[in-house]
Amino acid sequence: MAFGADMAFISEIHYQNSYASNSGQEEFVEIRVTAAELAQMSAGDTTLQVAFYQDNGASSQVVTLDPDDAVRDPNSGTYTIVVPLPMSAPTTNPPGAGEPEAVALTSTDSDGTTEVIRFVEIAPSTGTITATDGPAAGTSAEVIAASSGGQSVQYDKNGNRIDGPASPNQAICFTLGTLIETENGPVPIEHLRPGHRVRVRDNDLQPIRWIGRRCLDAIDLAAAPHLRPIRICAGSLGAGTPSRDLTVSPQHRILVRSKIAQRMFGAAEVLVAAKQLCQIDGIDVVDDAVEVTYFHMLFEKHEIVFANGCEAESLFIGPEALKSIGKLARNEIFTLFPQLRQGDVRTAPARPLVQGRKARHMAGRHIKNGRTLIAD
Repeated sequence: MAFGADMAFISEIHYQNSYASNSGQEEFVEIRVTAAELAQMSAGDTTLQVAFYQDNGASSQVVTLDPDDAVRDPNSGTYTIVVPLPMSAPTTNPPGAGEPEAVALTSTDSDGTTEVIRFVEIAPSTGTITATDGPAAGTSAEVIAASSGGQSVQYDKNGNRIDGPASPNQAICFTLGTLIETENGPVPIEHLRPGHRVRVRDNDLQPIRWIGRRCLDAIDLAAAPHLRPIRICAGSLGAGTPSRDLTVSPQHRILVRSKIAQRMFGAAEVLVAAKQLCQIDGIDVVDDAVEVTYFHMLFEKHEIVFANGCEAESLFIGPEALKSIGKLARNEIFTLFPQLRQGDVRTAPARPLVQGRKARHMAGRHIKNGRTLIAD
């Protein structure tokens, strides 16, 4: 087991128990990495992997961490990568129930040498798990104590156990007070209900099928600073866009329309997560937010709506969005869209989705060429 300020570590494990089932926070493992490690990952010099293991030592899934998925913590300068996969404690999900019982974090350098940074299973244990395959092969898991009710397993950079409330998953949301264009003009999103008809870019007026909210207080935001909202100041996307400051969740995608997008991606209009646009003047993280209320808005299909005069997406129902909204809300959506229960349904986005490094590169191109993200 290794800890240090200059290396990756497992910072949080939220596993399946009564809290995970009832709190609305789905299972995940959070990895904290340094800027130097991200640079090594991007250069191909280091590969970080999270491997999930069954009680018989067989790996059930191995996830290679993508540096483009990292979110910066403005307070510490480190980065987090969340892996939204299930893990269970034997007391609530007996071995053999189909979910992994242990998780390993490994690092492989360019010459193929692999180091097991951490390999843990949560007590009570039916016997030490020894990995028989995957990146942790030959290593035995360390048994750690389960977290108490209402908390997830958490560690600081020095290896100290600091359990606390589970950090909420990321989601695509508008914030309280956002003005959404409807058939009756602009309406604050908190006043909208299912059935209200919203003006959308491609399909005139569409009724809201489902709308949900999540409130994060100061404790939540301190535990998960990567969920602090992004402020898009009036006019920062182009002349008069947005018409007033717009605040959204970091993963909320904003429409970009420009010749640069056309040249780079073969589409004049693309959707880009707000957090990838923070190098643009007037777009930044709201670091001083003490609380935020996020709203999800779902239509029959993925739509582009008008929010504070800005074109932005509605909730896009993909696997990650379903994981981010919690069990009760997900069941409501399954009632409305039963085909989504199958898990293999793929819905089409309203515009091409540009992610990670490509999105940041596109933003940089606009800055370099003195172009706005919205060009008529």
